[in-house]
Amino acid sequence: MIIDIFSHHISESVGVILEKIITVEWSQAMPPDTEFIVKTSEGPLAGTFGYDAATFTNTFTPTHKLEEGTTYTVTVKGLEDAGGDWQIVDVEITFTTPYTAYFPQLFTGHIPEPFTP
Repeated sequence: MIIDIFSHHISESVGVILEKIITVEWSQAMPPDTEFIVKTSEGPLAGTFGYDAATFTNTFTPTHKLEEGTTYTVTVKGLEDAGGDWQIVDVEITFTTPYTAYFPQLFTGHIPEPFTP
């Protein structure tokens, strides 16, 4: 199983972009309604799941963009594949989203050329 966020494989990652999709790629077919858990310390995130049968990939698209400076946990456990086999090893990873840097505009006027201090 590969857990992928925004095309960067993660494990205890920091600096994940805020507006993207979380995917779980399986080594075999899963039922189309397979879901996993994406949460913060405040609880599970709202969002929608999708499944691509050709690539055995589940996707999770959050309803809202991820919050800045927040740690998220993705938990994949106790799932049954399309053939009736149960997932044996639970997987849980965390990632933290970055803070957005804001740079205030210090001067709003026009500086004539050439500038002489």
